[in-house]
Amino acid sequence: MDVEVRIDRNRCIGSGQCVFVAPRAFDQDGDAKAYVTDPQGEPEEKIVHAVTACPVQAISLHLGGSRVGPDDLKDWMLGIRSDDPVVELLGQFSDEHHELQAALGAARAHHGSERIDELSSLTRTHLRTEEEAYSAITALVDPDLVAAFDADHLRIDQALDALGAEESDAEQRARAMGDLTRAVSEHIRLEETVLFPAALAALGRRVSR
Repeated sequence: MDVEVRIDRNRCIGSGQCVFVAPRAFDQDGDAKAYVTDPQGEPEEKIVHAVTACPVQAISLHLGGSRVGPDDLKDWMLGIRSDDPVVELLGQFSDEHHELQAALGAARAHHGSERIDELSSLTRTHLRTEEEAYSAITALVDPDLVAAFDADHLRIDQALDALGAEESDAEQRARAMGDLTRAVSEHIRLEETVLFPAALAALGRRVSR
């Protein structure tokens, strides 16, 4: 999934917080105005931290057709206090993410069909659960944001199909495993650093009212 990091340079006051938090992603010009040097230069959690640390809210993320700004992410920890079922659901997803990452590691280390079948089954089950649950998350955040993550499922499905193709040779399977690993890992990172905090922040706003 492509994530664009934008800075409103008219709003920027040159505080340098983004450079301090994520120095490999941001820099400042001669007027101290911030600009993006490499949107993938830092882990997603540092980019998100930069978004929320900007004192004038000049930084935003753009995924698909959705804008995610600091107001969409701040105080997400408050959302954990909510008794909304979504909180438990996100916790379940996080547990499944750890299980998925472990299965990816095992399949990469042992390229046997049994490991690959286990990984494929686990991944497809997780994706189906996510698709069903995204409707609940859509009620909390911009539907376009959820749609961007939903579209990511297709990329993962295609990588799974390529991995399980019977006519694939060892080189093609290795390439498909690399594609799957990147797709799943990126999807998980962005869910946990952008989508889930945005949903929890929405719940947090309800709690604080």
